[in-house]
Amino acid sequence: MSFLRGYARKRVSFECEGPSRVVESEAYKTDINYIVAQYVKTGDASKFSERLGSFGDVSEVKDLISCQNVLRDAAEAFATLPAKIRDAFGNDPTVLASALSDPAQRDRLVELGIFEASGTSVPGASTPGASAAGSSNSASS
Repeated sequence: MSFLRGYARKRVSFECEGPSRVVESEAYKTDINYIVAQYVKTGDASKFSERLGSFGDVSEVKDLISCQNVLRDAAEAFATLPAKIRDAFGNDPTVLASALSDPAQRDRLVELGIFEASGTSVPGASTPGASAAGSSNSASS
């Protein structure tokens, strides 16, 4: 008796070339039981703190979808900026957002035409932060 399958199955193989960089004699050091036993024995928590967690106030975060929508809106607003401005920030909206909140970048932003010398933003100039902030406020209503 044979079974019908809705897909064709293709066998795939992978062969590593070159010498292995795995040191099998060190494998026990990756075992959680060994790591905890070392901590109990020595009190050295350096293995636990090699990668510290990051902590932040996320009480204003509604949900993942809302955050992704804000990021998408910011990226879309960034895409509408002139190519000269996008290039100046490496085509990365997060670099522009950092520059907008950094007083040391003020002269550069004036030079690029994002701000006027008087300190106000140029009328009609769209910045990712402004568009994203507006959409997040309307989403929370």
